[in-house]
Amino acid sequence: MRRARKKPVRVNAYRLGEQSEGLDRLIKEGLVSQSDDGTFEVHTMETKDEKGETANAGDYVKLDAFGRPYPNKAEFFEKNHRHIDGDQYEQFPKDREVWMMGDAMCPEVEFLIEQGRLELHKEDPEHYFKGTGWGTKLTASSDAALVFYEIKRNAGGNIVDAEFNFVDRDTFEETYELIKDKEPVRYDAFISYSHSEPDAFVAGKLHTMLEHYKVPKKIQEISGKKKIERVFRDREELPLSANLAMGICEALENSEYLIVICSPRSVKSEWVQREIETFLLTHTKDKVLTLLAEGEPEVAFPDSLCYEEKILHRPDGKAETVRERIEPMAADVRGADHREIEKKLKEEFLRILAPMLGCTYDELKQRHRDYMFRRVIAGVSAAAVLAVGVTAFTLYQAAKTEAQYQEARRNQARYLAGISGDLLDSGDRMGALKTVMAITPDDPDADEPVVPEQMYALNQALYSYQHTDTIIDYKTDRSYELDAQVRAQDGDQQEYLSPDGTAYFCLDQQGTAYVLDVESGTCTWKINPGKLKGYDGGAFQYIAPISNNQMVAVSDEQILILDWKKKKVISKIERQGEETKAVNPYYAISGMKLAVTDGQILWIYDLEQKACIHQIEYEYESDRWFIISSMVFNEDGSEIAMSAGSPAEENIERGVICVSLADESITRLSDADSDVMTYAGEHRVAVVQCELVGRAKAYEDKPPCRYYVTMYDTESGECIWTSEDYDVQAISRPCTIQMASANTDGKEQGMIAVSLKDKFLQLDSETGNTVCSQVYSSNIAGVRHERDERYIVGLEDGRMYPAFAGEIIGNVGDLVIGEIHKNIGNVEYSDAMRSVVRTEESGRKVTFCRLVQDTQMKELTFDSSCNDIEYISVPEGDDTATYRVVEGGDDVIGDVKTLSVLKVGEDKVIYEYQCEEDSEIKDVSICKLENQTCLMFYDKARGETLVDLDTGKVLWRQLLKESDYQNYAVQCFHQTERCVVYGWRRFIVADMTEDGIDVSNKGGLVDDEKFVDAENSIDDIAVTADDKYVIMEVRDYGSYFLKVWDVEAGKWKKIDGKREYPVGARNGFALGKESPVLAVYTTDGTIDILDLETGNCKQSLASGYYKSMQCAFMNQDQYLLSYGDNQYLTMWDVESGKVRMEDDSGDASGNLVTDGNSNYFGLMYRGYRWSDGDYKDSSLRVYSVDDDGQFYAYADVPSGYASFEGNEIFVVRLVGENGYYAPLYDYRELKKRAEDVLDGATLTDAEKKQYFVSE
Repeated sequence: MRRARKKPVRVNAYRLGEQSEGLDRLIKEGLVSQSDDGTFEVHTMETKDEKGETANAGDYVKLDAFGRPYPNKAEFFEKNHRHIDGDQYEQFPKDREVWMMGDAMCPEVEFLIEQGRLELHKEDPEHYFKGTGWGTKLTASSDAALVFYEIKRNAGGNIVDAEFNFVDRDTFEETYELIKDKEPVRYDAFISYSHSEPDAFVAGKLHTMLEHYKVPKKIQEISGKKKIERVFRDREELPLSANLAMGICEALENSEYLIVICSPRSVKSEWVQREIETFLLTHTKDKVLTLLAEGEPEVAFPDSLCYEEKILHRPDGKAETVRERIEPMAADVRGADHREIEKKLKEEFLRILAPMLGCTYDELKQRHRDYMFRRVIAGVSAAAVLAVGVTAFTLYQAAKTEAQYQEARRNQARYLAGISGDLLDSGDRMGALKTVMAITPDDPDADEPVVPEQMYALNQALYSYQHTDTIIDYKTDRSYELDAQVRAQDGDQQEYLSPDGTAYFCLDQQGTAYVLDVESGTCTWKINPGKLKGYDGGAFQYIAPISNNQMVAVSDEQILILDWKKKKVISKIERQGEETKAVNPYYAISGMKLAVTDGQILWIYDLEQKACIHQIEYEYESDRWFIISSMVFNEDGSEIAMSAGSPAEENIERGVICVSLADESITRLSDADSDVMTYAGEHRVAVVQCELVGRAKAYEDKPPCRYYVTMYDTESGECIWTSEDYDVQAISRPCTIQMASANTDGKEQGMIAVSLKDKFLQLDSETGNTVCSQVYSSNIAGVRHERDERYIVGLEDGRMYPAFAGEIIGNVGDLVIGEIHKNIGNVEYSDAMRSVVRTEESGRKVTFCRLVQDTQMKELTFDSSCNDIEYISVPEGDDTATYRVVEGGDDVIGDVKTLSVLKVGEDKVIYEYQCEEDSEIKDVSICKLENQTCLMFYDKARGETLVDLDTGKVLWRQLLKESDYQNYAVQCFHQTERCVVYGWRRFIVADMTEDGIDVSNKGGLVDDEKFVDAENSIDDIAVTADDKYVIMEVRDYGSYFLKVWDVEAGKWKKIDGKREYPVGARNGFALGKESPVLAVYTTDGTIDILDLETGNCKQSLASGYYKSMQCAFMNQDQYLLSYGDNQYLTMWDVESGKVRMEDDSGDASGNLVTDGNSNYFGLMYRGYRWSDGDYKDSSLRVYSVDDDGQFYAYADVPSGYASFEGNEIFVVRLVGENGYYAPLYDYRELKKRAEDVLDGATLTDAEKKQYFVSE
């Protein structure tokens, strides 16, 4: 029998029973039909008569090359296909057994014939193959292939079953390739790369170096290899429509290692990704070696190599598969040109070679040096050996030039800056600072970092410009790593914090207890049971604070009362005999009372008396016992309630019981499955209860469950109320409950706050009615009361959100108040320290988040809420003066009611203005009139207003009306005392005088005859820097055009032969900051650079087609920035028309911010957050630009504005009368602040080794 390999082609497939257009089409065409019993018939090419092949709901229907359907069992299909997108899948290359007419008879075909499942009819070539499969009769001609999908054999090797199908010859040749009977070629490595520069150059050089490398003898003894025999490198780029060729699949399968040349292009290369995926089908990830050719690690490494799956075992014994981010270890050969890349490749390729030879990099490097040294010595006479040795050593030392040293440091600094960002995202702020500070300039007083990327890493880790204190933002400040994973304690412990909120208590999986200082994030006492003097009771199972200096720690045999401040044992209690044997004990604490239960007996200890004061045994009607879900004391500790039960468990006791400690009486409150609970009064307890819905079974993956909250009277045993039902699609769920309160119409209202999976509910504690309900994007890990009527909702995915008593937050996804890129297990809040404490789910870290703010920023107070900030620069002598205009408003966002004008960098208000209550302010500008600096704005009620900023005197007001409902707008010129006045379709260039704008006739009314007809609706107007041209963006039925008015000539100016220049997107144009140039995004997908003086197009930049496009000039109009809805930020060289640099900004929308400064620019998001109309927000990313036209992220500024000319960053509170400002920090300032935070802490030796930091 022959063997054939199925090619990894893309196919369309549909799951039976699920809605899809493709499946609907097949049903309409009669190729698929559903039977009354719920099964499906699939009419394939091989089915006979009207009976189709039988398939079940959940199975897949796959289309062949000719669009005919074929059924696949769900398990088989999902095992052999990878989902691409929508209905598209990719078949994995698989080997199949194939038999054709003319082949020798084989046992597999004989088995089918003997079973009556196959007939061969030589006399009927059209129906040579006849058989049964998929519940129907199949037939095929003599040139078809009998393909075996699976052959099952018993322990003796005998065939017991076979799954097969007939495949016609055309389809077989389209999707299969016969495997020739020959030994496959073996390769030491397969080089995967993008066929573009510099990736292809690196791949070619590496290929040559590997195959020509002579392995040192000592390494030969380790590896058994004298040389690298074969390296596969595909030299031809595959066509876009192709699949991986069979030869490439075979080479990948038969290669020992895969070497990936990493760059931003390789990440986007479909073929590189496929080669990695194909290789990992037969190899482990440690066989993948990476080489960084260009770009930063976070954008150059394929995603499939940056994560690994781990199976974690929870304390309850359940296993969970999680994705954990890893940083691939790569050889770094990035350089400015081929020459520099080749030089670095010669230094770095040993990192790639070492694992292939089974040795460490250091071993290979040392042996390589020895080998090169011996080659030099072997070429001279014995008499000159010493001299040559000295010369060789000197040459070796000289090779380490200062330039090489500095370049190596720059590459390392870039790498560490990226690592710093990853550490900060994961919650390790100190690690982030230590990492970015590991490489600093040799000169301690240097003004610049080793690489610009370090500025962004420092600003992020120092939380520069963070001062938005209206909406709380908890930033990671410190973290502490336990010796083992954090242990989830088996106890109802509402507080893991000391009563004063200064200490946090936790356990690890080894039973070691920790007392952590919330303020510093350090461990004040690690209580290792094996090292605690005078104690031999074993690992701790439970710990809790009792007071601001005492705690309890419980093991199987003893209960310890400890002074956690003095770090000593105060007393200990021996646990009861039966109690020491308890399985799954559960704990609760109230003051000095400790409750312990195993579901059958309840023990109550008085920690002051150091004795067990109650031992109460439950009485059940059956042999079953409670597996406790929750246990809580009431406020005075006189009674204790317990809940138990889960739909997922059988043969257990369920319900709620209450035990009175006064008389040890037991009251059963409920028999329902019950979870968490809380006391809502002295004898009222609220319980979360649940049951399966309909016919759902507990063993289902995510059975539908009905959850509800019930309030019980613990004295009478009666149900007071039951809430409405809340549907949750799971049994294993995070679930919390606590008492709350809300002020409603001036009255205090008792509330019960409940979290169920991803829902946060607030119920009226008197009636059980749902007051409000909020749904989040992930399961809730914990809910903690922050202050007043606000809560912190911590999600398992690491994000935190606010919640308010009795209120629903619209667009809650926009209101993240803290984030760590880790799965979270527990959330606590310390009001005293204003800190959130979070533990990792299945991790070791405890993270302390707090309101870390930039204290270097200066505060500015306004008289009203700030709506917006505008920076305006005007000439002042030989220099430029920059003003900060604060636009204030009332409760209606967007309506400006007040103006405050200040000079940049100062807090002294030069001029203030407030309009009338029914008016508003628009179109603010600052201009020069007769050498006076003047503020000009439009007051809706009083018209255009001009104010002398030196004196604060109003020079004039002028109401320019185009009609009863429309006023004219005004745009000031830059250098001359003129302006352009414009309305809907007309405009005029007018003089500005000390009496007003000269547009009136003798009667004082606007002289309409002086206006020019723009012929279209005017949307926007701009004036060139030299005041020679007015640019108008006009609209004609949804299409936008630019028209240029020549001010001196008083007529329209044609540009590139056109009087109307088409614009591809609204506001898709930009004027030069200094010269009369205009950038226009056109309908042809280009950005045209227009010279307004000559009227010619200087450059046409191929940018692509986008719905929106922002452009801005900078650096004396030498560079043009563009930003489209593809989220790519591009810097163009205006003179050459070439791209200087391109970067994925990662933001969905933004406006470019530039001014006369050549070293910085910004990308700003401006819009509304929370619920529409509640808060106006902005976020600004600032970039720095070097002398080579390369830009780098400098800082992220929430709610921020910037004047780069004025050297100021301004942060405004989202709602309120405060703002904060600071300069753009230089490196020396950031370095000093980082050193102050670190307080001498540096990377450990292990961390240096991990991040390849050399001394």
